[in-house]
Amino acid sequence: MPLEGSKRILVTGAPRSGTTWTGRMIAHAPGMGYVHEPFTTENGDLCGFANPIKEQFQYITDANSHQFDRYLEGLVNFRYPLRTNLVHSRSARQASRSLLAFANLSTHRLKKKTAVMKDPVAVFSAPWLARRFDMKVVVMIRHPAALCSSLKVLNWKFDFSHFLRQPQLMRETRLADFQSDIRYFAEHEQEIIPVGALLWNCIYAVVNEYRTRYPGWLFLKHEELSMDPVGSFQKVYAALGLEFTASVHTAIEASSGEQNPSEPMRGDEFSIKRNSRVNVSNWKGRLSDREIVTIKERTSDVARLFYSDLEW
Repeated sequence: MPLEGSKRILVTGAPRSGTTWTGRMIAHAPGMGYVHEPFTTENGDLCGFANPIKEQFQYITDANSHQFDRYLEGLVNFRYPLRTNLVHSRSARQASRSLLAFANLSTHRLKKKTAVMKDPVAVFSAPWLARRFDMKVVVMIRHPAALCSSLKVLNWKFDFSHFLRQPQLMRETRLADFQSDIRYFAEHEQEIIPVGALLWNCIYAVVNEYRTRYPGWLFLKHEELSMDPVGSFQKVYAALGLEFTASVHTAIEASSGEQNPSEPMRGDEFSIKRNSRVNVSNWKGRLSDREIVTIKERTSDVARLFYSDLEW
């Protein structure tokens, strides 16, 4: 069981900012159970066809929460919509994934665990999630060059029309500051580095406001966790009211130690096992000098709120 008074936890931030690693390590605490990315749109791994979320970075407020409340309430209580997903499964592989997810969440429910929800694309909905489900919030921050280099390795791009189709998001958050760029990028295909830089700006301009508005939230730099994983996670556990056990210590060392690769292996890009100290500066070898200058120039106004010139 969790320690008395333990609450549900949301781990969010930006894609490739260390949310999976952090969420998994927090979920090793006694009594906590992991919920993976419920905001991934309808073909995602978790709930597939039962998922009402259709936009990446869905913005949920009291005004539209009726569309999503039942779905998310089920997941934070480890209830999985198995029947809907099996009925709509198009292959044996989809059906088996649904059965596995059902088994995992059902085990958490039977053991009366408390949810650790990990999802970077829930970042704009974090205030509503925190209120609605009484969650503690952990927000991951990562250097813009490191994030862009990770997107480059994955050849991952973002369609900014997902923002434009949410006028309330554009109107009520700092995304309004980037509206002209968002519209241009949505209408004209861009290279990965500019896409990553704009996405970083959009997310962390909002996160910077969170730091003022929600002083009780935890804001963690990926770099600090990576340089001292055990010591840093001990502090995280203390802040969250979780028990830091010997098995937690072992799991953190196994995920971050020198025995792990410093670069993702082919086909294993989403593994959380890394030589975390070396991983901090991998971007310097992945990016060209020109790419680094581009990222620094494009993110400077927001990045200076989190990182000094010496960290470039």
